Amino acid sequence: MIVRNAPDWTVEVVDRFWQETASRGLGYFSEYNRQGITRVLKLAGGLGGRVLDWGCGTGALLETMVAAGAEGWGVDSSRAAVEATRARLHGRPGFGGAAGLTELTTDFRDGFFDTVTCVETVEHIDDASLGELLHSVKRMLRVGGIFLVSTPNQEDLSAAAVYCPFCDSLFHPVQHIRSWSVVALTRVLEETGFAVEFCQGIRFESFQAWSPFEGSSTEVLGVLKSNLLGRLDPLLRLLDHISRRRFPSTLEFRVRAASGRHLCAVARKRG
Repeated sequence: MIVRNAPDWTVEVVDRFWQETASRGLGYFSEYNRQGITRVLKLAGGLGGRVLDWGCGTGALLETMVAAGAEGWGVDSSRAAVEATRARLHGRPGFGGAAGLTELTTDFRDGFFDTVTCVETVEHIDDASLGELLHSVKRMLRVGGIFLVSTPNQEDLSAAAVYCPFCDSLFHPVQHIRSWSVVALTRVLEETGFAVEFCQGIRFESFQAWSPFEGSSTEVLGVLKSNLLGRLDPLLRLLDHISRRRFPSTLEFRVRAASGRHLCAVARKRG
């Protein structure tokens, strides 16, 4: 479902919005949830090799994935975000670089990446841009490679809208134009050529290790739960090994994957 906002989010307005957001250092979703996203990716088997973070923002998730051993690249539509990512990871072993969307067509050959992440991005783009994103990811991802997508879970866009008294219009405060459900996200991935292994609402904070981030009380409780479950991880991994469970059926993943406000889809490129 796409909600038509007034005034429209034109290319120029969107670019101006995210230039300002990036330049002011305002928080991206991945800034506060990067450990949890990386943990989900690791449990899904998608953390090794070459990783592309599509919609990398200021590079927080990319920084964490590189620190965990991946060879990582970032891409973003915002020039300010790309520059911030380059500055943040400059000189880091494993950092391949960050680029704008227009550079993608020539910089990466077909099947170059083992994993692509697209965190809290698909809710921002229209049909044409969504098609370009999915087909570009499919081209650059190797057969069997992992594509992780996250987005708000059945967000009520009308309820989130705020009023601007200067232009007398309603708009979404963080430029969301599309709401996603499990059915809709699964369908578009399958239609593009991906085999969906998991698609469900989860709480990424339940996969986080304790860190001094600032979040809501619900997020803090989720992190505390993750730390308590962390003491059981060796036992859970042993039981998963004995029973030969594989993602997404492993106990180590399932005990944390309670329904939450963000959809997470993990899919593989079909041959």
